[in-house]
Amino acid sequence: MAFGRRTGCAGCACGGAGVQPADAKPRAVLNLLDVWDSKLHAFLLAGEYENFSKLEKDVREKVLRSWADSSLQKRRAAFQALRRAIGFLYVTLPGGGVG
Repeated sequence: MAFGRRTGCAGCACGGAGVQPADAKPRAVLNLLDVWDSKLHAFLLAGEYENFSKLEKDVREKVLRSWADSSLQKRRAAFQALRRAIGFLYVTLPGGGVG
């Protein structure tokens, strides 16, 4: 099950009124994380057809480090955006930042 659906925040529509719910930003971030965690994305990143979250820890860390230290500016920017999104979710989701 995708991360966004597990947390109960997967993209819902608010009808045709054009109203954005208060938690629209967390939903967009969760949808992005769902894509990041897809099997196809992990296959393209690590060559293993498994959800990114289910890859071995050292494989995940290697991929993330390669993005953080990439010579490609857009890849480094994507890593920083992912890092900020995770921090944002950590403090906005129920139970985040507690402990």
